[in-house]
Amino acid sequence: MKQLMWSDVHLDAPKPFIDVRASTTKNKKSALIPLVPALADALRSLRAARGEASSRVFRNGVPTAETLRDDLKACRIAVCDDLGRIVDFHALRHTFGTMLALAGIPPRVAMELMRHSDMRLTQNTYTDATLLPLFNEVEKLPCPSPSPRASLNSAKTGQNEGKPAQSDPAHMSGKIVAISERGTHLAKAVPSWENPELAERVGFEPDFRLEAKSLENADLVDG
Repeated sequence: MKQLMWSDVHLDAPKPFIDVRASTTKNKKSALIPLVPALADALRSLRAARGEASSRVFRNGVPTAETLRDDLKACRIAVCDDLGRIVDFHALRHTFGTMLALAGIPPRVAMELMRHSDMRLTQNTYTDATLLPLFNEVEKLPCPSPSPRASLNSAKTGQNEGKPAQSDPAHMSGKIVAISERGTHLAKAVPSWENPELAERVGFEPDFRLEAKSLENADLVDG
């Protein structure tokens, strides 16, 4: 924010945005940040009053943590909430992330707006779960509810009963197919197994042992 120049702020575009230079970001990557209309209007007023195209937007710097505490006190906003969380400058990131979630912004879009590399960071760390509309969302469920859907554990008779064990694919053995056609690429010599549907049915690829057949009579391409 201290290094933000008026040349970085595009307020006359159809959709105002800030073109953040890579040299000023923490991850050293450039970014385009769209502006909400109210903030774009405030920046236009600031530019008209004292801005120059080659000057910094915040030429006197940004407020200090002490100034923020004084402002919170003047607005009667507690510095520490009931859960022991402190309101500081970085808390604005949490506020932004939570507002995106409450507005129903798709998680992938929210991740880009927050400029995160991992969606879990956006959803778990920067979203205040205590503000999520749990009760309102539950009320959207149909009542009476439709007929129950069958599950993979439909054979269970109680909540504490273990899940059905998956079949053991250890007995399955693979074999190498020798390619006798001269000129065929060796990459086509792929292993095969007796039951090709095993991986899809069991849910993971079988741990088979390759039993090599005799390749003495196979015409394989050199190297």
